[in-house]
Amino acid sequence: MARTSAEGTDDTDVVHQILANAELSQLKKHRAVVARFVALLPPKLRATYLVGASERQQRFWTEVFVGLRG
Repeated sequence: MARTSAEGTDDTDVVHQILANAELSQLKKHRAVVARFVALLPPKLRATYLVGASERQQRFWTEVFVGLRG
């Protein structure tokens, strides 16, 4: 069983890397799946998607994060 921490687990690290390396067009195409995976990530990992991101990427991630609340 993977250890849990504020930074996540080995499993969440894999999901984080996949999302971080995906092109914006890929993320948009699979938005529903992206939102489901992001909901499982620790907040610390989610925040990294905004750091150094383009305005379009930041808008996408902000919309995904806001959608998690609803």
